[in-house]
Amino acid sequence: MNGLKITMLSALALAFVACDSSEVLMVKGGTLQSCPDKTVEQMVNGYMGNPEWRSLVGEDGNDYVNVVGEISYNNQPTKAEIQFRLNKEKEDAPKLVEISATKKKKVVSNL
Repeated sequence: MNGLKITMLSALALAFVACDSSEVLMVKGGTLQSCPDKTVEQMVNGYMGNPEWRSLVGEDGNDYVNVVGEISYNNQPTKAEIQFRLNKEKEDAPKLVEISATKKKKVVSNL
C-alpha cells in the first residue's frame, strides 16, 4: 500500500512539472544576451522566491510569458512580475517588471 502511495505521489508530481506550456518552456530554457551562461529559469530561481509561470495571449494579439515571485524591494518583501513578449523564433528580453509595493510598473527593458 505504501508503495502505491509513493507511486501515485510521484506521478502527480510529474504531472504538475509537465504542465508548462511550450511558450513557458521556451522562455525557461532560453538565455539572455547579457548572461548567456545561465538559463532564464536559473536566473529567476536565483532572484525570486516561489516563482509561478504562465503563458497568455495579450489583448494586442502577442504571446507573453509572465513569471510572478517574491523579492525584496526597499528591504521589504513584495511580489514582482517579469513579462516576456515572444516572437515566433525566440524569446525577447524582459519587457517590464511590475513591483506591487510601488503600485506602478517599472520598465526595465522595452524592445
